[in-house]
Amino acid sequence: MMTYDVACPICGRINRSLYLEETEGWMECECCGNSSQDLSFRKRAKIPVFRMRPGIKRMSLKRKTAAAQ
Repeated sequence: MMTYDVACPICGRINRSLYLEETEGWMECECCGNSSQDLSFRKRAKIPVFRMRPGIKRMSLKRKTAAAQ
């Protein structure tokens, strides 16, 4: 396992030998006691992106319902 040295964003003190991979980047400062997360370890949610093909024409909802009947 790899350990990290991280500065506290509140008081600036360096916290040494932290196992940030186990806690997903969360740490508690040894000096001031505040909890914070190192954003480089934060899990990101993937958001799908839908792209329309250029040859497809958009049809309004009124036209679709009229065409279906």
